[in-house]
Amino acid sequence: MKSIYEKVLGEEYNKLHPALQKKFGLTSDSKKIAVGTGTMNRIWGGNLLMKPILRLGAIKHLTFPERGDSIPFTLENVAYENERGEECFAWIRQFNFNKPRNFDATMTYNMNKNNITDYLGLHQDFISDISLQVLDNGGIKITSSPIRYKQVTLPKAINGQAEVMEWYDESMGKFHIFVEVKNHYFGTIFGYEGTFSIQYKAINEIPKFVMPRRNAR
Repeated sequence: MKSIYEKVLGEEYNKLHPALQKKFGLTSDSKKIAVGTGTMNRIWGGNLLMKPILRLGAIKHLTFPERGDSIPFTLENVAYENERGEECFAWIRQFNFNKPRNFDATMTYNMNKNNITDYLGLHQDFISDISLQVLDNGGIKITSSPIRYKQVTLPKAINGQAEVMEWYDESMGKFHIFVEVKNHYFGTIFGYEGTFSIQYKAINEIPKFVMPRRNAR
């Protein structure tokens, strides 16, 4: 079985670094979870006018208001099949400030558009379309469309678009991650960059914390 990312990238998928091919190649047949642990060197961004939205977003595991340096970080990726038989790939990110904060999502393959749909947060009612690009260093670039609430595009004043770059450094034996979410008017809503290592663990069933409170639609 091909992963949702290999379906979109096609032959380009083979240009990814083997470490990224292994991670992004997880499928529901893999019966594995990728557990990444590391440190965000810095977490930045957030205009003062965006603070109330960031606090509200924290409740839904969409955003968070805290900022800082050297923040411990975990990322758990697991692929599973939902109740409608769709292949899903979960991203459970936790930033360990004094109070842990999550930024979670579940991605699925959109056959009609040959791209990926990203369902954000606990309830998966915030949605964006994802485009993929393989970088010259064997890394991957993920770019999102403006966010929709269900099927309605959010106003520019509270919308955001994400750019993600992830690559593997053989000299360090670690993954590098750079993420920045920007708003049309207020600039960077939040961004983070750092490094992490991955361990793959066998699973017999999908952990409950991975499953959304509302299935992707």
